[in-house]
Parts: sequence; C-alpha cells; structure tokens
Amino acid sequence: DILMSEGLLHQRSEKLVLAAGDVATMLEDIRATLADRDLIEAFRGEKMPVALAPGATPIASIDRSAMRILGIWATKIHINGICSSDAGAPKGVWLARRSRLSRAAPGAYDTLVAGGVPHEASPRETAIREAWEEAGLDPLACQGLTAAGEITASYVSDQGFHREHLVIYDLELDPGFEPRCNDGEIETFDRMAFPDLAAATRVPGVIKTSSGLVCNDLLARLGSRRS
Repeated sequence: DILMSEGLLHQRSEKLVLAAGDVATMLEDIRATLADRDLIEAFRGEKMPVALAPGATPIASIDRSAMRILGIWATKIHINGICSSDAGAPKGVWLARRSRLSRAAPGAYDTLVAGGVPHEASPRETAIREAWEEAGLDPLACQGLTAAGEITASYVSDQGFHREHLVIYDLELDPGFEPRCNDGEIETFDRMAFPDLAAATRVPGVIKTSSGLVCNDLLARLGSRRS
C-alpha cells in the first residue's frame, strides 16, 4: 500500500508492476522509501544483481538490504567444510553459529561459509572472499574447493520472501584445522559429526533454512560414508 500510494508500484490485473522509468532508479526509490519507514535495514552499500530467474542475465542491481522484502532472486554460495580423519574418510563438518545480533536467523547455524554473490562477481570469487572473512581460509587453502551442485529454494521468513539460488562447494579440511572469523558475523564454530548433523537438520531453527538444505544435500550425497 505504501509503495502504491507513493506511485512506485501500480496494479495491473492481478500483478503489481513498477512505475515507468529506469528499472534501477525505480528499485532504488522503492528501497529508500522502505528504509525511511524502517521496514528494512539501512543502506548496506553492497550491490546485488536483479535477475528474473536463477542464472539469468541481470537487468539491474539493488542494495542488499532490499533483496528479501522484494522477493528478488539472490545467488548464495555455501562451503561445506568437511572434517577428515587421518585416513581421509569424512567424519563430519564444521558449522558456524551466526551472531545473536544478526537480523536474520540470529544464533542459528550456517554452513562453515555462506554469503551472497554481489553484482559483477562470480560464485567462486565470492566463495574465496567469504572463506577468508568468515573462516580464516586463505586462497591457497581454497584451492581444494570442489563444485558440488546447485539448489533453488523459496521460503518466507520475518525478513521477507527468500528466493535463492544456492551454489554449493565442498572443501576437505585437515584434521587440525580450526576456523576463525575475520568479519564479526560468526560467534563460534562447532565441529559436528554426521549423525548429529542429520539430527540437527530435523529441528526447526537450529540451522538457518538455506544452510539446512545444503546440509541435507551433503548428507544425501555422502550416503553410507556418514560415520
């Protein structure tokens, strides 16, 4: 109603459409209007691509703060930090517990590394950058990143309508690896055995929704190797 009253959206049949004009300008006007009314967080200064479908060519960009409330497709990367035994058999994963001050899923677990792919960046570039910021993994340690698949997901939270294209990487870690956060977004890290991980995915709210999908995908792919 607010956006329609401001002339930023118009109803056409059963759809809401942007007012005429440059798409990027209209989206920024919408973001600013919502932020002024404290309906979304303040400007974050990180441009995210606006695409009509996962993998489609972006038609504009928008500040990250407005992605969820507008239901815009976001590409996210996830790194499964797999803990190996000395014999090389996976035994579990590292999970990152989100800051309790986070506006989205405070205190819930994420995969070891998770983050949005910004405008004009590739998923792999983003994975390597986020790996250092969130887990202390430098580019040399990321040479073993293995593309492990992609998932699309749509769900609702108190942050808005999430439409996410999840790009998944696996990374085998040395048994003595200890993650450290360099950007303040993570409170603690926990090493979780696969049976415990499977149990955690069944309890709502323990793992952030998108990370839970990635964890279930990992468990399914490992199959009998869970031990």
